[in-house]
Amino acid sequence: MMKAGLVEINWNLAFQIINTIILYIILKKLLFKPVTEFMAARQNSIVESMQEADDKNAQADKLMQEYQLKLAGAQDEGREIIKEASKRAEDRANEIVKSAQEEASKIKERAEAEIKREQQKAVNALKNEVAAMAVAAAGKIINKNLDVKEHSQLINEFIDEVGEAKWHN
Repeated sequence: MMKAGLVEINWNLAFQIINTIILYIILKKLLFKPVTEFMAARQNSIVESMQEADDKNAQADKLMQEYQLKLAGAQDEGREIIKEASKRAEDRANEIVKSAQEEASKIKERAEAEIKREQQKAVNALKNEVAAMAVAAAGKIINKNLDVKEHSQLINEFIDEVGEAKWHN
């Protein structure tokens, strides 16, 4: 045997090398290969999760854009509905005002007609009173009873001819 320093070459060294190779093969089969497969599977799982997260983010962004478009559309539609309701309300208000003006005009016309009728009644009543007074005055002047019907007719004719212009002025 030879001594050459710290490491001696002998059968023990050969057994240690063989044991190390066997241990390496066993560890490679039992430990390195499963650990490597586990690490590869874990890496693939992480990559898939990240890809899925990116897909979900893209989908969420797309949905958010769709919802924003729908929201903008709903806001536009709301504005349009409010605009239409305001126009209908304005049209209805105009109709009510027009109807009220027409009704006021009709009431005014009826009132004017009623005033004219009442005025005509007052004129006729005044004519009748004047005629009665004229007959009574004439009766007193002549001191006899005159036929009321004849004198009323004469007085009415006189009032109609002469007094009509004065009554309207």
